[in-house]
Amino acid sequence: MAEIFLAGVLVSFVKLMAYGDIGIGSSFIPWCLFCLVQLRAFQCVDRRWLWDDIAPQPALAQPLTPGITGIRQSLRSCACCTAILPAESLVCPRCHTKGYVRRKNSLQWTLALLFTSIMLYLPANILPIMITDLLGRKCRRPFWLAWFCCGARGLIRWRRLSFSPVLWCRR
Repeated sequence: MAEIFLAGVLVSFVKLMAYGDIGIGSSFIPWCLFCLVQLRAFQCVDRRWLWDDIAPQPALAQPLTPGITGIRQSLRSCACCTAILPAESLVCPRCHTKGYVRRKNSLQWTLALLFTSIMLYLPANILPIMITDLLGRKCRRPFWLAWFCCGARGLIRWRRLSFSPVLWCRR
């Protein structure tokens, strides 16, 4: 999470530079180095090996059967330490993290939501959403077509130091 905070600080720093003179303090460079070292440590350390070194895997009442899913064997995996646990246990005995069994039919729910979003996304981009008034002529256009036409005429300019475009229309 430190690298996310660093990204937020850098974005805020760039935004605030437009309003005045802003400098960095003496602790900013060590903070950046800490973020880089932490990121590299997360890349190099294998989480499963580390947890096996800290504490052993909890013993299972039944042996694992290959080719059968964990839900059918009433097993689940801990999200923190990747230990294989009985589905009934709510707390992992190794890392003491609360967990749950994956919901059944979650793939079907995900696909249903994906297709619903596609069905709603297509009409939203085809139906007219914008009324363009150019030299007294009003024209109803979908957003993407109005964006393309305004961009071809040079009416849209990209603002520096921003992630989103800003519309500036000439008068």
